[in-house]
Amino acid sequence: MEGIFLLREIEPQVKTPIQLSLLDLFAATAAIAVVLWLNRLGNSSSSLSLSTFIALTTSLTQATGMWACWYFAWRWWRKVPIDFQPGHWLLCLLGILFVLLVIDRRLQSWLFVSFDTVTEDVLTTMSYLFLVVALRHLLFLAAGLILPVRWPWRILLLSPFLEMVAFLFLFYAMHSMASTPSLPPHLRLSFTMRSADLAGQVGTSLRVLLLIGLTIWDRLTTPTTRDWLHWVGCVMTFLYFTLTLLVRLRLFAF
Repeated sequence: MEGIFLLREIEPQVKTPIQLSLLDLFAATAAIAVVLWLNRLGNSSSSLSLSTFIALTTSLTQATGMWACWYFAWRWWRKVPIDFQPGHWLLCLLGILFVLLVIDRRLQSWLFVSFDTVTEDVLTTMSYLFLVVALRHLLFLAAGLILPVRWPWRILLLSPFLEMVAFLFLFYAMHSMASTPSLPPHLRLSFTMRSADLAGQVGTSLRVLLLIGLTIWDRLTTPTTRDWLHWVGCVMTFLYFTLTLLVRLRLFAF
């Protein structure tokens, strides 16, 4: 229990600065390599299109989050006092989200089913897909609640909750479609998919606006000076949220 209480916002006089060692640089390089490999960007074409640039930038933010998880876990393991700031919280959430997304993609690739009409067999398979998505959102919410941060920052967790509700609505709509064959299935499916997309777009837009507002609020209300890694976390999270929003708005082809 003693180690757990080291991971918190501590008093200014106990603050330990963020200092990177050679091991940290090696870990950062490894994180970038792993993220690029998992995102399958290592063999991308030499021509750098805008969509490729967005994918690479997104991978950089995810790799930074992965490195932050390792860095703070390593300091916690060595019982080094940690001035855990909101930007650190954001970086760790980026890393945790990346791991959950990788697991999500692998599970969904195993469970994926192609269908023309919604039948009971399709719904049975789709229920596992929705369960995977809901579990990913729940684990992300749990991580955001467990990691320490000033409570207003937890408002950012409303966005994944909204997305989880959207996916549950989509599954309910598909179930209703199968039980009501008189309704035009393609129109109903198109409507529900658009509704889920809209909820995701609204949730991501909300995250961008909340992040900007919380960063300004934190700067004005915090008596101590935030370290450089806090600002790296804010910038990386802003980039990730903004690029995710551009992708969800389908402004670029991926």
